[in-house]
Amino acid sequence: MSKKNPKSMFAWCIRTLAVSLVPTLLLVSCASDSDSKKEPADTTAPTLTSTLGTKAITGTSDMVVTFSEAVEGVTGNAVDGACDATKTVKLTDASGSCYGMVIVATDETYTINPVSDLVSGSYSLTLGTGITDAAGNALSETTISFTVNDALTTVIANLTANLAGIDEGAAIAAAAKTSASATGVTNNLLNVIPAAFEGALDYMNDSDTIEYATALTAVI
Repeated sequence: MSKKNPKSMFAWCIRTLAVSLVPTLLLVSCASDSDSKKEPADTTAPTLTSTLGTKAITGTSDMVVTFSEAVEGVTGNAVDGACDATKTVKLTDASGSCYGMVIVATDETYTINPVSDLVSGSYSLTLGTGITDAAGNALSETTISFTVNDALTTVIANLTANLAGIDEGAAIAAAAKTSASATGVTNNLLNVIPAAFEGALDYMNDSDTIEYATALTAVI
């Protein structure tokens, strides 16, 4: 029986060992690459921002909220009435009555338009935990409290402020209010503004003491 050369035997052992280890090395390498590419799970819940609570709005104004990321499940009452428990957005007045709304999304910003004009008073917009991001993280229930001035109140308040210091300014504003609150004038900006302007103009046309140009400029 011939003896193998020790160097040949050593080389043969090395080759055999290398061949046997290749599958293991490949598996370890693939597992390492897979682990390194795995992204951490998203556990951050969405948040929202809004300027709604910083000032009074008119009864016809839209309400805008912006989320920190893309969300789903933003729904609200379609009509005025009792709050629908399945909806995630609720617009309520001081008595707890719910208002219907139309919601329009543009990326992470949602515009909420009440289906009917809001009268003067206090309101709350509540966004619930049914609103989630793509990973299922839920928004913490958030309530934004705000106040509303209806269109007539808003127009006459602004007109009164603009006419301050003008002869018969208070009388002009009163005439505008009478005209804008007449039967048949819907209490929204589209109808109240021209009606108030017409009332103010009629009063100035009938007055002999008003500085017309100055008063008209203030009204406009």
